[in-house]
Amino acid sequence: MNPQTAKCKSPSYKSESDQREDMVRECLFGRRELPSLQCIGEKQSRRWLRGLLSMEPEKRRSAQRALTGAVFKAAEDPTETTVGFRQVGKCIVKEKTLTTDRTYELRVKNLCSLNIDEEVESKIFEIGGKKWKIGLLLCEHNSGLYEIVKVVLMSCNGGAVGAHVSLDVQLNGHPIHEAVAEREWRVASDFDVIRRCDIDIHKETPSGEFQADDELVITADLKDVSDAGIEEQCSNRRGRTVHLEIIEGDSIKAWLNRGSAFGIAQSDRVRHSDICGRSLIRLWSMRSPDRRYWLCKRDRDGFVTVKRYLNEAGLLERFEDIGTEENGGCPWVTVFEERKISSSHFQPFDENSLILFCKLFKPPFKDLSYLGHLVVQKTTPCQDILSRIARDMAKLPNGTRYDAYVEREGQHIEDITSVLSPMPDFGESVGLVIILRERESDGRELSVQEVEQNLRTIQFTES
Repeated sequence: MNPQTAKCKSPSYKSESDQREDMVRECLFGRRELPSLQCIGEKQSRRWLRGLLSMEPEKRRSAQRALTGAVFKAAEDPTETTVGFRQVGKCIVKEKTLTTDRTYELRVKNLCSLNIDEEVESKIFEIGGKKWKIGLLLCEHNSGLYEIVKVVLMSCNGGAVGAHVSLDVQLNGHPIHEAVAEREWRVASDFDVIRRCDIDIHKETPSGEFQADDELVITADLKDVSDAGIEEQCSNRRGRTVHLEIIEGDSIKAWLNRGSAFGIAQSDRVRHSDICGRSLIRLWSMRSPDRRYWLCKRDRDGFVTVKRYLNEAGLLERFEDIGTEENGGCPWVTVFEERKISSSHFQPFDENSLILFCKLFKPPFKDLSYLGHLVVQKTTPCQDILSRIARDMAKLPNGTRYDAYVEREGQHIEDITSVLSPMPDFGESVGLVIILRERESDGRELSVQEVEQNLRTIQFTES
């Protein structure tokens, strides 16, 4: 008999299909643990499978529940369903002051609609002459086996503050004892969390997840609120110091008025202020309704690219998460600050937006002027953008001919004068520097290389 045939007929031999069936059978009968789901990168898919494959019958999703959970529906309009509630993301919330200058309450419904890494936060409220916020974040436990809700009380203040603080958390009227934070003295750095607790959803709910009619009530109580002293700040400071560099309209004008041509800032960083590494980015960015911020990245030659809009940073994202170190010492964060007058409105900015920094190069002058910045949609035709810059920002007379360029790394430019499509894609940057060059009276067109050399001459003269 053929040895291979004998092996196939052996009673102990099992095909890969049979081995998989045995593994599934052993898992279902509890004789073997399910394989880890950590290999599944997408968090929502991992969450969906974890509920479908739970070994605890009362917490296992039926096929219908799994399909229902896979369709993430927006919350119903709270104005039609629940008087006094407002919609925050996919949840509906109601908040109020229980005791003036002492106790604040946040009620949250429709928690079942939250996806992993989604959050809910209260409005800013005042206690003890200081500003505060309550927030909650749904996330995976470190083990990846179940979900938790992080509940935080945040200081929205620019200096360190101390207070006797307590947090009370209830689900459907029942206290969650493990999540209760008893009253004690706490100190928070600027824009930091002063008190927090975690809710183990797997333990606190019969099904291991929130249901449609669940209501979470968070109550924050603060007393003896005061500015923290130097000793308290030092003893409670946990994060590293981060140097903050702020680029804004006036600093860009000053840079160009020094005779510079490329970029929006000098090659060496300029320290504007310091901030604690544990300070929350979004709270800091939203501290004034008349300012907003973008994170910038600096290359070695000083070229600045805009990476992201910081006013929509994650609830618990900190400055130490985005700082970069250069030759040791404290990490740095560079941001662009946009300002407006109180009576005006910021242009909307989302994942489909670009921020454009606009310059004018007008011969015979041997320098460039900063026109300001512009927020546009990525789908806007390039010619519409250039016409807007020429007409509304540069105030060029009708019929004036001009060329347009995008600045690139290494003191290079790219001609976009005749681009009819939307702005070219330049990678992950959400910001571009546009140079509008008015043509000389003789109408002669210069090559890109000639314009580039003229700009480099200006830059070289300054350096």
